[in-house]
Amino acid sequence: MLTDSLTADQKRAISGIRKGKYGVEVTLCDKLRALELPGRHLGMFSDRVDVSGLDEEMSKQTCFQISMRRCKLSGGRRLPPRVR
Repeated sequence: MLTDSLTADQKRAISGIRKGKYGVEVTLCDKLRALELPGRHLGMFSDRVDVSGLDEEMSKQTCFQISMRRCKLSGGRRLPPRVR
């Protein structure tokens, strides 16, 4: 067998062996992925994006929507802003 002369560590590094067009193809495990997965599990990487100022943007959007509704209700003429 091909793997008889390999050490236990070398055998663990192999992810697959197959007969290809030009002979035997040996594929090894992805080292980067092997390090990334435990890091993600331990929370070392952050994939979340923190959005600040969302309340301010929402209030701007709400004010815009209200003014557009008032404009449509008035038939296209611009109404003076309401005094609170």
